[in-house]
Amino acid sequence: MGQIDNLKNKTSEWSEMDDWEKLGYVQEKFSELASGINSALSLVSETLDNQTSADVQSLENAYKKGLISEEEYYSKKEKIEKAEADVIAAKKKYDQATANLKELLDKRDAIRKEEILSAVVKSGRSYEEIMNFLNAGSDGEKTEK
Repeated sequence: MGQIDNLKNKTSEWSEMDDWEKLGYVQEKFSELASGINSALSLVSETLDNQTSADVQSLENAYKKGLISEEEYYSKKEKIEKAEADVIAAKKKYDQATANLKELLDKRDAIRKEEILSAVVKSGRSYEEIMNFLNAGSDGEKTEK
C-alpha cells in the first residue's frame, strides 16, 4: 500500500473517531514523537556538552598552531554555536509541546471527572451501591483497596 492509500485510510479512520478517540490517538502519537525527540535531544545535548568545549579548544589550538586559517576557525566556531542554538530551540519547543499536552490531558481528566460525577448523580444509586460496584473485581468479588 502506498503512502497516499495509507493516508486515505488514516483520514477515514480519523473521521470515524469520536473526540475522545482522537485525543487518545493524538496523545499516543505525540508521546511517541516526544519520546523520540527527548532521546535525540538528550543525545545531542550530551554530545554537545562533551564536544563543544573540546572542539572549541581544539579549534583554538589548531588556529594558534597555524593548522587552520582564521576564516576556517571562525566558520567552524560559528557552526558549533549555531548547533548549540538549534538544540536549545528544539528543547524549548519540546518543553512547550509537553506543557501543552499536559494542559490538554488535565482538561480531559476534568471533563471525565465531571461526566462520572454526573452519571453517579443521575444513576439514583446509593453511595454504598456505587462503592461496592467500584470495589468489585472483574469476577464480582469485593476487592480490598
